[in-house]
Amino acid sequence: MPDYVVLTERVAEQQLTNEKLKRRNELLYAEIGDLKSGLDAIEERARNELGLIQKDEVFYRIYQDLEEPDS
Repeated sequence: MPDYVVLTERVAEQQLTNEKLKRRNELLYAEIGDLKSGLDAIEERARNELGLIQKDEVFYRIYQDLEEPDS
């Protein structure tokens, strides 16, 4: 009987892990579909992750001073 309880708990843990992985895989498949279907997703990723800009585009980076100015 103790083996049954332990195995039942393990099965429940594995099912939870499988559900998490299934959701992650669904997100990855959706992202793959986006990348295959058009350039918008590729452009967005290039901009966000690689900081790329298009030809003749101007990029501005604004820094905020985190320190208080001296009074």
